[in-house]
Amino acid sequence: METIRRFLLLLGGLLAFAGLQAQNLRPEANEKGKFGYVDNQGKKVISYKYTEAYPFEEGLAKVKKGDKYGFINPKGDAVGKIKYTLILPFTGTFCRVAVGGSYKDGILKGAKWGFLNKRGEEILPPKYDEIGEFEDGVAYVINGKKYGLVDEHAQFLLEPKYVAVGLFDKFGHCWFASSGKLNKKTGKLSGAKYGLINREGKVVVPAKYLTLGYFFKYKRKDTQEIVDYNATISSGYGLYALQRPLSRLFNPENYYNVTLANVKTKEAADTLKLFFDNIEISTEGDFLFYGKGLNRYGIMNDRGDIVVPEKKFHEVHCPSNGIALVGKLHKKKMEYGYYNVESGYLKEFEADEILQSYIDGVGKIQNKNDRTAYFVDKSGNRVTDVFRMAMNFDKGMCIVQDNASGRFGVIDNKGKNVLPFDYDGVKANFSEDMLGVCKAGKWGIADRSGSIVIPLTYKNVSDFRHGWAAAQIENGRWGMIDKENHQIVPFEWGDLKLADEPAPRYIWGKDGALWYCYDLKKKAMAFSQGFEDASNFKENYAYVAMGGKYGMIDVNGNLIVPCKMDNFSRLKNALAYMEKLGKTSLNDTDAFRLNIYEDVSVNAFKITDRIPDDKWDY
Repeated sequence: METIRRFLLLLGGLLAFAGLQAQNLRPEANEKGKFGYVDNQGKKVISYKYTEAYPFEEGLAKVKKGDKYGFINPKGDAVGKIKYTLILPFTGTFCRVAVGGSYKDGILKGAKWGFLNKRGEEILPPKYDEIGEFEDGVAYVINGKKYGLVDEHAQFLLEPKYVAVGLFDKFGHCWFASSGKLNKKTGKLSGAKYGLINREGKVVVPAKYLTLGYFFKYKRKDTQEIVDYNATISSGYGLYALQRPLSRLFNPENYYNVTLANVKTKEAADTLKLFFDNIEISTEGDFLFYGKGLNRYGIMNDRGDIVVPEKKFHEVHCPSNGIALVGKLHKKKMEYGYYNVESGYLKEFEADEILQSYIDGVGKIQNKNDRTAYFVDKSGNRVTDVFRMAMNFDKGMCIVQDNASGRFGVIDNKGKNVLPFDYDGVKANFSEDMLGVCKAGKWGIADRSGSIVIPLTYKNVSDFRHGWAAAQIENGRWGMIDKENHQIVPFEWGDLKLADEPAPRYIWGKDGALWYCYDLKKKAMAFSQGFEDASNFKENYAYVAMGGKYGMIDVNGNLIVPCKMDNFSRLKNALAYMEKLGKTSLNDTDAFRLNIYEDVSVNAFKITDRIPDDKWDY
């Protein structure tokens, strides 16, 4: 053991000495254009015999001799063979190298690729047609038009025998396709059969499914309502493409772009953007949908175990509390039921009943004719009365309307009243665990226990946002209160913009036809100018509108982008445009030009068309 220890110490010392020696060497060219290496005093250490030479890094330097690349050590000895057509920079402990091939238009074609480590050893021999860059711990490998995956230890997770492979998502899954046709220009894969592997390279799902993916859902920021999509819609937004991991498929930007592709007009695109700005898209990795055909779906868990068979269902939703909403076509009509993923028990319902997804231990059954609703348990047994109206469950509670009296209350998932049927009206949902309730024309706030925490003294109230809500007093003026009913903004306004961040400095209030900015710190107007519309400040800027056109102001009320833009979305690149111009604000001409640059219709004119004045960049 002592002998081994001494050997290791000696080896470490030699490596350290070599590293120090390499640090003192730098490449230099002689009068003939050949490169060698000199020390700090300019003394030649390695002969001038290379056509290219690069600095030493960790005891190795890349050199080119003739038309081939390789590595040398500080003594000038080759480390491995100088035989490579190309050596790319190290990524972690490996670098990609190529042998053979030739350049066409500056691109190396026909080469074979492999990996070298920092000792110059070929840990993956250069025999593959292509190797991608490492991303999140994996790189794709192509051999004979077939794809595989290697990890950071140069070990194959998938041998290169597949039509296409993806990347790992946040749930630890990576897709691969055993068949289909890949368009490398567009990255689209058609007619493929998909499977999944985990990070250990274990096949979780065999590649035999035409459709495979996670369920999408989104939450509205304004109401907190959650909408879950079925397998068909989720599949539409989850189309696979080369190198696209599953986790990116529910990225809002990708989701938005897929939807945008079906939009025909600019106005519709602007409306769509406002919608997407108001939602949070997500998914969970516990369950995936699958299908061998295009019109039937099943459900499997994240271990690849089938929990809902695909043979008879044309529609499936993500299971919740062990229950999945499923549907099958019968005489061109979709009939729905609940499927217990543990017992396989299926409960079907009447044709005139609409089923909602199973939430908080109960399922909502709504009559599509009179809109009445009731709730059932996992066995499909009714556990509540029939209500004239029922919202969806949220944290074990649901807002309902009594069928007999027409009054509103709140029940828990056992059907017990948490808030009695005493109220003429309620808000559509709890906001920050608070619910606006109304009796005899007076509004107040109840909490989730059913207690009235803000007395019923207001003419109207809004939902809570970041601890504040707008409230209206008898004279019709609006102010803002917190959850203890303390006044935050005085009751002086015709309308108010709700806060979209905790304790903001500024709140917009409407007086007459215009919106004005109120400074909560100074308890006074922030500046005197009003606008037809305005957004809350974000990073010291706010969007404003005048004359049907949009602009941007700073917190002092200065117009840094004049109101020349046709819509909000045209402003999204304003700050980048200012930075490009080297300005802190835009004048009327700058804003006019920016509006044109953001207008896709300016590219639709033919050379023979008469272009309107407002489309010219001058």
